[in-house]
Amino acid sequence: MFHKMGHFVFPLGVYFGGRRSEGFRPEIDFRPDVAQYTEQFLALGGKFRYGSPASSHVITREFVELFDVVVVMHDSEFIKTHWAALSARPVIWRTIGVDTVRLEYEMADVRAMGCVIVRYCPKEAVVEPYLGHDAIIRFPKQPDDFAEWQGDGANVLTFSNTMRQRFEKEAAIFSESVRGLKAVIGGIGNDGMENAIGLVEFAEQLELLKTSRAYYYCAGSHIPYTLNFIEAWMSGIPLVALDCRAVHAPDVCRFAEVPHLIEHEKTGFLVENAEDANAAFRRLIEDPALAKKIGQQGREAAKALFSHDAVSAGWSRLFSRMGL
Repeated sequence: MFHKMGHFVFPLGVYFGGRRSEGFRPEIDFRPDVAQYTEQFLALGGKFRYGSPASSHVITREFVELFDVVVVMHDSEFIKTHWAALSARPVIWRTIGVDTVRLEYEMADVRAMGCVIVRYCPKEAVVEPYLGHDAIIRFPKQPDDFAEWQGDGANVLTFSNTMRQRFEKEAAIFSESVRGLKAVIGGIGNDGMENAIGLVEFAEQLELLKTSRAYYYCAGSHIPYTLNFIEAWMSGIPLVALDCRAVHAPDVCRFAEVPHLIEHEKTGFLVENAEDANAAFRRLIEDPALAKKIGQQGREAAKALFSHDAVSAGWSRLFSRMGL
């Protein structure tokens, strides 16, 4: 997205040195001159290895000064350890909605020194203490990446890694929700679960989203939103979401945002139990016109919140206020 906005991006992370991510997400095509900047990073004394502790990295102020801004995803330890070098330029801490309470405490000192905060969700504001924000900018997805939904298969689809281990209650509800229906669970670590098909590469995910009749968003219902929620909603597949408030205690659900994003029976279905979910799936299977309408309205709602155009506009406004 930053490339399409006209910015050059040098990655210190999973892509450093040409390393690539897992196949269940599409690869980012960085520009060829990343290699040149990698050489400069090393020549100026830089040291980085993905997955190693921040204390083992070396980030030099001279290298940071080659850029206009530093954006760090989530990693408070990296920012705090290398603040002296990173702060040669404005530093943005970009949250991802994980481990929120602990990070508010950890980032307090660098926030006081001028670290800019970009939140991924307005629901983060309920945390105490709250360090505030300079912008709320969601995760982006490109609508054109998703083919027009067809829904010619009568199956229910979901994606979740290690569903039973991480989301025990939701996994049990999922099994009851799809009883008597065709269902598919894509993701690693679901061995032993009925309907599990293992790791699904991104191209196959897109095909399943295009052809399946409905998507069930139930794993991690207490999380504000996840990438698989965005992708399903934006693909045009009709979405059925489990309401966290029917599964977990209020304190667990305080960050849950999906129930506030979906308009029930308009942009998706919001259900409180397996019986309601099963009924919603049967309606969508038996009424293709309803399924198409719900899917299209969901896609439009997703585009308004999560499309590249909407999200890049937020970044452009922030950069402008920062004088970049």
